[in-house]
Amino acid sequence: QGTWPYPVFSLFLGELKPDELMAKAADSNQRCEATFYNGEWYLLSGNTQEARQRFEAALSSCPTTYMEYDGAKGELNSLGVQ
Repeated sequence: QGTWPYPVFSLFLGELKPDELMAKAADSNQRCEATFYNGEWYLLSGNTQEARQRFEAALSSCPTTYMEYDGAKGELNSLGVQ
């Protein structure tokens, strides 16, 4: 349960906070994923400003081949960010 991506599930189960998820990311790819999923967590919590910041960070740090890159781009479009 301690291996990636289990901490992402823990975030959405309420077992971790966003900063704790980031601390569990072991490399740049996991940090990219953690940043995106933190954005989703903030969006679901109703904090669109924090979500937007995380999605922008994911867009600039994730490889373009990652689904999190496309997800961040789509979420930013949904939030009206060009």
